[in-house]
Amino acid sequence: MSPIRGVDILLVGDQGDELLRALAAACRSRAARHAQLSPLDLCRLVTVRNRDGVPCVSPDLPLILRPTFREWPTSREDQFLRLEEHAHLWAALRLMRSPVVNRPTIEGMHSSNPQSAQAKLLRLATLYPELVPAEVYASVDGFDRKTHEVASLTTFIQGDEIDSRSSQTYRGRKRLPPGWLYLQTIFCGESVWVKHDSYGNLDWLRLHTRTIAEDLGLNFGVIYWRAQPLRGRAEVARVVPYPSALLLGGYLGQVVESLLDLCLT
Repeated sequence: MSPIRGVDILLVGDQGDELLRALAAACRSRAARHAQLSPLDLCRLVTVRNRDGVPCVSPDLPLILRPTFREWPTSREDQFLRLEEHAHLWAALRLMRSPVVNRPTIEGMHSSNPQSAQAKLLRLATLYPELVPAEVYASVDGFDRKTHEVASLTTFIQGDEIDSRSSQTYRGRKRLPPGWLYLQTIFCGESVWVKHDSYGNLDWLRLHTRTIAEDLGLNFGVIYWRAQPLRGRAEVARVVPYPSALLLGGYLGQVVESLLDLCLT
């Protein structure tokens, strides 16, 4: 018997993913039938067919996609199979008519990962210059560390942990101006939460969050903001398309319920 026969929702990712565990527990409390699969499991179960020019995916079920971490194969045969797996899953998840959280974009299977989201920030900077601070890309020696925040483009390591002898490219932006601070917003569908919301009415920041999320094609994630909340000013500092349960913190329960509402209603 198929492991997904009769289920209401698919949870796809690593078995140890704490957010998927919380979602599975919430499914049980709702009496919603779920199956937790790895991407490879799903790849072996899902099919894409062309019926009179109309693409059809089977099974077509609500799905929450989480990142997985596997070492890249060393043999050419295994590398080929991995690429075929990614291509098949990308096509299936793109074409599903059911709700998909973290649905791959036209740019690729995991095009909402941090590296791609960073590239999208460059595009957002041209669309919303008031919301995305200007950044500079150079070797680490190209920045004045007293006036600029610097982060690796490949490891995302910031600050004093950066190897000043490295030849790789870094991203840098001017340090936080006096009177500014960092805020985080969590978004899921139409819902937006501001972590440590103690600065009065921040509906304007929720609106900015929905604008950025929609333009990035994301229906779930976290945005870090450089903000001056009492003056209604904010700039995007970082986008996290796959937030962990730890990052969601005390909002985990609300986010889990919102994710299930997004998929099952």
